[in-house]
Amino acid sequence: MHIFLADPKKKLTPRVVKSVIVEFSDGRKLKLAESASPMPKEIPEGISVRGIGKAAQSEYDGASSLLNITPVASNGIIVFPFHPYETIQSGHKLNMKVFISDENDLQQPVNERSIVIELKNGKSLEFLEDHARRGLLIWGGREPVPGLPPEDMVKRTESIGIYPKASNIIHVFPYKISPDVVS
Repeated sequence: MHIFLADPKKKLTPRVVKSVIVEFSDGRKLKLAESASPMPKEIPEGISVRGIGKAAQSEYDGASSLLNITPVASNGIIVFPFHPYETIQSGHKLNMKVFISDENDLQQPVNERSIVIELKNGKSLEFLEDHARRGLLIWGGREPVPGLPPEDMVKRTESIGIYPKASNIIHVFPYKISPDVVS
């Protein structure tokens, strides 16, 4: 998977990784990786987001978490792993740590502000900590930047689609609606 690490000044550094692990301050985790299973041909290329429970050491030891998905715009969602029997206190803020893993599953911490995933079809997804610290914020294309002229904002952002694969896995993809379809 091709990613770009974005520092606070938005400078991008390219990397090739196997996956990205997001660990929240309460022990919950998300794993972002290329979608492994074949998708229906109508579903655009994207990434898999998998919820991993608090007790899990890895995604395979049986402690998976359901995913809470909150839309924030047509081009953004907040994703948070949860267990149905746990209550999440309103106003509870979470910090997160991000790790990238290589082909050998060796994890390395990431301190950059955001990560941009470049898909094989040339489109991208950007993710970062939600400003209110409620989960992982995923943008179609790139994060909208206040003050950009509308034409630059349209070039930078894309709508975001979600295809459920299981209660703890979603396929997330960016897309644009063709002007020919909208008329």
